[in-house]
Amino acid sequence: MAGFWEGGGCLNVTYAHRRGAKVYCYKDGKRYGPYTVKRDVRKIQVVISNPNRRVLEMIAKRTGLGKVYQQRSLGRAKRPVYSWRIQRVEEVLLFLERIKPYLQFRREEVERKIKRFKGSS
Repeated sequence: MAGFWEGGGCLNVTYAHRRGAKVYCYKDGKRYGPYTVKRDVRKIQVVISNPNRRVLEMIAKRTGLGKVYQQRSLGRAKRPVYSWRIQRVEEVLLFLERIKPYLQFRREEVERKIKRFKGSS
């Protein structure tokens, strides 16, 4: 799993919302807000993309983490592309802790991004 992720996966740490931004909430078709974001909110996710949905579904089933999504086709792509995404913080950190001992090339990147993410929380 570690090798598969190292070869074709990514670890993203991004802003979900920035402090001072105006956001809206939607419930039952109604829009509420705007609300002002009081602090920066970061998001962390693990992603593996592949044209073979069955491979990604097997990964999701075996790990018990994340979900498989169909991505929109970009450009001239005729075949759909799928991605397995872990977006819940607890699941991302659990997955990374499980594979970290087996990483060959991206261990420092993982440690740096986890530290950056935890430092912003």
